[in-house]
Amino acid sequence: MEVKKLTTLIQNATPFIKLLDIKILKADGDGYVEMEMPIKPEFTQDMGHAHGGAIGTLADFASNLAIRQPTVTVEYKINFIAPGAGDTLFATAKTIKQGRQLSIVQSHIYAVEDEKRTLVATCLATLIPATPH
Repeated sequence: MEVKKLTTLIQNATPFIKLLDIKILKADGDGYVEMEMPIKPEFTQDMGHAHGGAIGTLADFASNLAIRQPTVTVEYKINFIAPGAGDTLFATAKTIKQGRQLSIVQSHIYAVEDEKRTLVATCLATLIPATPH
């Protein structure tokens, strides 16, 4: 599916993703995705950098999308490396192992300022297939 359509579909299904204005840049079904999110003033902490919760949300969403089937996060471990200073957060996520019961994804979050990317966080997520309720 074309990424603009996929972004719209997901934003309509998940209002939180729409609120954060997360846009999918690449998701071609090979277990790798790229996406971006603006660093709006509402998403910052007291020093003006992207809030850890916003960074964690982007890492979590990227991890789930990399699996390309409905999943639920069981856990994730995130390491914050540098302040999220910039205009945009850029995320990459790569599936490490996709299994029937558990899948593992690694993501990296970068702050982008003047086209320069700075790694701000890495995340390792464990996901399970979502079951309809």
